[in-house]
Amino acid sequence: MNPLEAAAEAGRRLILFGGVVERSPLVQALLALLEGLAGGPAGDPQRNGPVWERAAHLTRQAWAYGLGDGPAGPSRGADAAQEGPPLWFGAVVEGLLADENPLSRAVSGKAAGREPLGELPPPLLAAAAHDLRMLQRLAHFRPEVLEAAVRRWEPAWPPGTLAGLRGTARPGTAGPWPDGAARVAQRLVGLEDWAQALPDLVGYWRVVGCGLWGQFVAFRWEGEGRGLQPVRALDPTRLEDLVGYETARQAVVENTERLVAGRPAHHLLLYGPRGTGKSATVRALVHTFGPRGLRLVELPLDRVGELPQLLNQLRDQPHPIVILLDDLALEPDEPAARQLKVALEGALELWPEHVRLYATSNRRHVVRERRGASLRQEDEIHEQISLADRFGMTVFFEAADQALYLRIVEGLARQAGVRIVEGQPDGVRPRSSGQPGGAAGPAPDGEAGRLQPPWVVDRQTLEREALQWALWQNERSPRTAAQFVRDWLGRWSEPT
Repeated sequence: MNPLEAAAEAGRRLILFGGVVERSPLVQALLALLEGLAGGPAGDPQRNGPVWERAAHLTRQAWAYGLGDGPAGPSRGADAAQEGPPLWFGAVVEGLLADENPLSRAVSGKAAGREPLGELPPPLLAAAAHDLRMLQRLAHFRPEVLEAAVRRWEPAWPPGTLAGLRGTARPGTAGPWPDGAARVAQRLVGLEDWAQALPDLVGYWRVVGCGLWGQFVAFRWEGEGRGLQPVRALDPTRLEDLVGYETARQAVVENTERLVAGRPAHHLLLYGPRGTGKSATVRALVHTFGPRGLRLVELPLDRVGELPQLLNQLRDQPHPIVILLDDLALEPDEPAARQLKVALEGALELWPEHVRLYATSNRRHVVRERRGASLRQEDEIHEQISLADRFGMTVFFEAADQALYLRIVEGLARQAGVRIVEGQPDGVRPRSSGQPGGAAGPAPDGEAGRLQPPWVVDRQTLEREALQWALWQNERSPRTAAQFVRDWLGRWSEPT
């Protein structure tokens, strides 16, 4: 059996990991071309199919993968054929890390024992080892060999088009655990027998999971019809990017740490004025705890009544999960208020221990307080506050005073590369805005344009402009501080 036939047969002989081929257009195109070439030049062209079209399709898929959302770009230059593994290596490994199959489902989210594979059925392990060897043939099939075979069928095929499809393999770098994915990929690059990497794969699946839960850390509930949809463009803000409110934020982090560690944790109500960073704190948790298995699910306020259906979908997931209910504000007679109370505490079915609800609200008791001349006014007040009482902990984000607001401005400015000095530095005159987005003041000495980073600004100038911005926005808050810094950088930066 020649290498072409062996590689083509490998794609047809998968037992567990067939999803690796089904999920990747690039791997499918590679396999289609290999199957078309497997008969050799003496074969029947009608049986093998049009080789040129298959080779062209593979080339398009490879460039789409390498230049689009894929982890590597095609190699270029005279030595392209010698640079790195084939481009489809990354696609095979990415598919393998994310594949949902009986083995990956069996180990997802489960702590390893002394022997990582000892508790798994031997037939399942034997099938996995077999499939890994088959995928190895596909992943490492040499582009220059593929091109030589194509040119035997199609002498006019442009030299180097297929041979240059190599690149640096970095599969999984956008997933929940980039470092873990990179370690598995690096081990597979030089391993003579991929079956030896089975413990590494199992270890990865134990932490990250498989399927969509192994590829994404955040989801949005879109109703029973569409269910959970992954968030593909995640907010990049991390906990270390947030300035101020350290005590309140630490309480959220510590509760989440307990949840991820499998210890009892509370439902949280994050309460405080608008713009204080409540939602940003919850969203940033996945960057810290995502590599350890945490998943975030956003529940829109208008779908609160579907919380029981959502919990049913999350109940059997192995991951620790935080449900984010943002900007919670309900009227006393709203059905959602009673539904949420029953779901939190009072339903016959227990709330899953690995799922916690984090709600943010501008109202201390979530439900609008309404006091009238009722004879049972005390009962009405208890009804209004009973929902907030069902959260195990309330974390207060207080309104920012001037000192805290300026500290947040300075912290965000430093993160953006601004150097803050005392007194006017020589040769640098920070511009005065006049009004938000308004005309600029004088340019730096000897320059007609804007400054290049790193920017330098006098502290008093920065504070004066920040306080003016807060007056125009009618509030001092982390949100206002971030908007001011963004505006300041926009006025000083060169256009890209």
